[in-house]
Amino acid sequence: MEVRSRIQSKPWWTTLFAGVLLLFAGIALLFWPFITASWVLSLIFGVALVSSGIASLMQFNASISARMLGVLLIAVGALAIIFNEFTASILVTIVGATFITISIMWLVFGFIMRAALSPLVLMP
Repeated sequence: MEVRSRIQSKPWWTTLFAGVLLLFAGIALLFWPFITASWVLSLIFGVALVSSGIASLMQFNASISARMLGVLLIAVGALAIIFNEFTASILVTIVGATFITISIMWLVFGFIMRAALSPLVLMP
């Protein structure tokens, strides 16, 4: 019940707006894949932050901290859109570091399973 009331308290148009922008971004990637990839990635990230910030500000009975978070998300989202090359490089770095971390975990699990001759199967 509580989850449903939280979902209903968010403005519906922020989700619709993000969906429309994602549609345009997908079309741009299909027609200009190499030119628009970093720009679209930064735009999607920035719009997602701005949309979340607007949704936080628009909540009914939002606390002061929720409103401050909304303002912060809008500011960071705008900076992500303005400095798109920096944003794209940061996002690529985060994804690369995540891949390395996950691969190290899989290697450790593989060695543990090999040493124990465990019948456990891990699916990616």
